[in-house]
Amino acid sequence: MSTIAETATAAALLSRVAAIRAAELVSPEASAAAALPLFMRVGGRLPVRPSDRSVHAAATHSTIRVRGRDLATYEWGTGPDTILLVHGWCGRASQFAPIVRELRAEGFRLLAFEAPANGESAGRRTDIRDWLAAIHALQAREGRFHTIIGHSFGAMAARAAVGDGVSTGGVVAIAGPSRARFLVDAFAERIGARPATADAL
Repeated sequence: MSTIAETATAAALLSRVAAIRAAELVSPEASAAAALPLFMRVGGRLPVRPSDRSVHAAATHSTIRVRGRDLATYEWGTGPDTILLVHGWCGRASQFAPIVRELRAEGFRLLAFEAPANGESAGRRTDIRDWLAAIHALQAREGRFHTIIGHSFGAMAARAAVGDGVSTGGVVAIAGPSRARFLVDAFAERIGARPATADAL
């Protein structure tokens, strides 16, 4: 059954890519519009790793409403200073388990969310606006963050959020892209789209 579903998914992706390339004959804007839903699509969900399960289970689990959707949130510890953890694309909060263990032992309170289509949060598509809205919503609820730690796409989102007015004592970026354009160009290259489509996207 899973093979049939995988075949259908692959066929749908090939059809979408063919539509993007056909739209390039019309205009870069048309091909970018066709490409956007695929660009925003998140692949398979990352499971909680066995080594992270105890930290995941020890969190206080709740939700926060962001852009019309409920996102999973996690909280560890009760210290006076709160550190926000921001996962990457196709990621989840439990990936920070080693950091949670260390910083909780140092007396910090740790807070994390999972963007749409990631971890326990519903959906199939997302984009950086969801990460930014979640960070802003949590700041409105919690106040200034001691530090924001972001991994990969989450590192880029953390830097963008600070540029957008989020208050924190510092940002720690783990394997974050230095330019957002890198993500667009890598996507365009993967689907064989022209540079003009990447520009429009």
